[in-house]
Amino acid sequence: MAREIEAPNATYALNYKHLSFEKSTEANRQFLFYATIDYQWMAKNLISYKSVEQLSKDNFASLYSLNYKRIIPIKTMGKQIIANLNAGWEWNKTVFSLGNTSSDNDFSFGGKKFKNEKIQAYSGLKMN
Repeated sequence: MAREIEAPNATYALNYKHLSFEKSTEANRQFLFYATIDYQWMAKNLISYKSVEQLSKDNFASLYSLNYKRIIPIKTMGKQIIANLNAGWEWNKTVFSLGNTSSDNDFSFGGKKFKNEKIQAYSGLKMN
């Protein structure tokens, strides 16, 4: 299933030695693709897995969750009242492009050597 969201304006910048990256984004609409798988285990227990993906030319975002839900009946006569006990774990990763540049000289970063060709920079966040 797909859902449309709005992304706000933002400016991202990265400077490292003689390299400089800057990317400005305009407010735009993006599409999310999501799926949920539920497994009802016994009468009042539910295990759920959810995946949300957002893919575009410059961005990548993913969100995953694994949940357990226990349904507890409080009142069963007349209008029913139930309580839901939820526990779960969620993890996500977001990456966005800072653009391209080229270097005049070869350089090293993180113990690796890079040639002075077209260089792409990305920034992101990973949370568990």
